[in-house]
Amino acid sequence: MHNFYSADLENDDLEALPDGYFDAIVVSHVIEHILNGENCLRRLSLKLKHGGIVYIEFPGVRSLAVPHAKRGFLHFHDDPTHVRLYSVGEVSNVLLRSGCSIVRAGTRRDPYRLLLSPALALRGIIMQGDVWSGRLWDMFGIAEFIVARRN
Repeated sequence: MHNFYSADLENDDLEALPDGYFDAIVVSHVIEHILNGENCLRRLSLKLKHGGIVYIEFPGVRSLAVPHAKRGFLHFHDDPTHVRLYSVGEVSNVLLRSGCSIVRAGTRRDPYRLLLSPALALRGIIMQGDVWSGRLWDMFGIAEFIVARRN
């Protein structure tokens, strides 16, 4: 690593980060915690090199249709630090207007996690008396994702 950058994505203008510098940026379960997620994504997209990739993951609208978790996060409102619910279309449009092309987008469903979900849920019930909600994300389609490339 050449440099470490620390930034408050809600309040910083990100000027300390060089434009056109990064090959990849990962924003996983961040934008739903800040009021200006769209503005943050616009600013971050400028930091990508041409051809650079951004991966964004966030709770999707489907999370409103599932029961509340006893422990952890399943329903969007289970996490009191969530301030905004985004759709794939909204985030995609921000990236398109920021000079990116959408490579892939949709519901994050890891086939291995899907396969293991029943066993992990049963293990949670036996070992902890509760199904930890994170084990059910792929089954319920809680997380949405977008992969985009800077033009």
